[in-house]
Amino acid sequence: MWRLWKRRNLVKEGLACEKQRRNAEVATWRETLETSWGSKIFLILLIGAALAALNLWGNETAQNKFFTMILIEAIYAISIVLLYLLHPKTLRRHSRFLLLYGAVLTNLLLAKIIGSFAEDVDVSFKRFPFIYMIPSAFAPMLISTLLGVRLGVVTVLFTSLFEAILLSKNFTFLLVVSLLTGLIAVLLTRNIRKRGHLIRAGLYVGLTGFICSLCFGLLLGQKYPILLNQAMWAAATGVMTGVLVNMLLPILEALFSITTNLSWLEMADLNHPLLRRLTLEAPGTYHHSLLVANLAEAAAQAVGANALQCRVSSYFHDVGKVVKPEYFTENQPFDHNPHDDLSPTMSTLIVMAHVKEGIDLAFKYKLPEPIIEAIREHHGTTLVSYFHARALRQHQDALVGVQIMNLREEDLPDVAEETFRYPGPKPQSRETAILMIADSVEASSRALYRPTPKQIEELVHSIIQEKAQDGQFDECHLSFKDLETIEQTLTFTLKTMLHSRIAYPKEERKGEGKRETKEEEKEKAPKDEKQNSSVQPTKTISSTTQSSSTTTTTPSEKRTPAS
Repeated sequence: MWRLWKRRNLVKEGLACEKQRRNAEVATWRETLETSWGSKIFLILLIGAALAALNLWGNETAQNKFFTMILIEAIYAISIVLLYLLHPKTLRRHSRFLLLYGAVLTNLLLAKIIGSFAEDVDVSFKRFPFIYMIPSAFAPMLISTLLGVRLGVVTVLFTSLFEAILLSKNFTFLLVVSLLTGLIAVLLTRNIRKRGHLIRAGLYVGLTGFICSLCFGLLLGQKYPILLNQAMWAAATGVMTGVLVNMLLPILEALFSITTNLSWLEMADLNHPLLRRLTLEAPGTYHHSLLVANLAEAAAQAVGANALQCRVSSYFHDVGKVVKPEYFTENQPFDHNPHDDLSPTMSTLIVMAHVKEGIDLAFKYKLPEPIIEAIREHHGTTLVSYFHARALRQHQDALVGVQIMNLREEDLPDVAEETFRYPGPKPQSRETAILMIADSVEASSRALYRPTPKQIEELVHSIIQEKAQDGQFDECHLSFKDLETIEQTLTFTLKTMLHSRIAYPKEERKGEGKRETKEEEKEKAPKDEKQNSSVQPTKTISSTTQSSSTTTTTPSEKRTPAS
């Protein structure tokens, strides 16, 4: 309250701006829980204690429980080491670590409840199909959808081992069924694009359990009523697993701030209020964003990055231009350029401000964190070269003036390159780096007049090489092979986008032809040679002026490349 009252007084006195930028407000305690070593050690010990508690739940002897506990904790330690080697980002982010092992613990808890029920009623595997009622594919399906296929496969491996060890009476059967159903779940959710596909994955998981139950039943010599009963339970468990994951997915996305492919598809709707505003207030930027989305998506698919994320991020990456759209080339009228009346430094500040304005709008419209990062990083720390070159030319002209007037050159300030660079940071992910390249390639291709394939190849190659030498890809995980693949993909896509068309000849209308013949008949009257000689030059002059006006309409070279 004190800060609010003090700020209002400053605004009234004209000592503060009334407008405030929105920032991501992260509580200190939450940041500590997410990154500190103390919370990480506590979380690892807590999950280990939960595994030990699940092991103590049962009717086994104390000696068996002791050896089982040692085995479970050893596998848990191996899983942490494997996670560090395969996916260290998940180990660094404690919320992702908690989500991963929380799903595994939930799966083990369900297995232990069903297994204890079978032990309490004193039935064996041959008489009661409890093993097929365990939703072994729950954790793999959930983790594969939320965190990716690689972590989904890791979840399949360790969930199957933990379940088989905790229910050691049916170790072999449970291990095989868990591995098969889990791998099928991961396979069918690796490129999921609709929520209904989760139900489809559950159906296939149920079909896999159905086939496993029939095969194991026939090997054990079970009777047909029991065989059919356990097959139906296996199929129903798979379907219910898909339904349960579909219900929990939106909750976990919001709770752990995760954007899945399903959410990206929902964000790809062009009727989003912010995109509608971009369409009305900055139509040139909107069209530019659509073209960048096509380029970025194709490049991301070629290198195995998240193509949906690149497409949606491209839609929103320049939304900050709606604040002052007339200062950017794609939105400027042909007869006026506001940068002509500004200094290069002021023009650079206005152009670079679209990044901050875009972040402000992203917070206002509650866009996901990856989109905010794309808006912040898609220019990295690149140089606004056009205005930097203009500033250097003005500096050279000023030096000449100083020499003519016999003044000291030391009094003339130098042109600092840092003033004309974006504040950054550099791209932190492959998707944002691909967006940076696609944005520059599309903007630069607009300066090509009647582009040829060779010009397009040289343009894409020079842009990628320039940004690589400038160190813009130092903090993302793009290799030289990836850059080569991106270059080839963007070159091919840009050639198809900028292809030329055949100029069709205009057909003469019947009425126009007759009218011309009548006019020619009227003009058949004899005229003086002087009149004929005076008519011919006027026709040639008009034709030459018309041709010169058409040939000189080249792309807007005088317009400022503010994008």
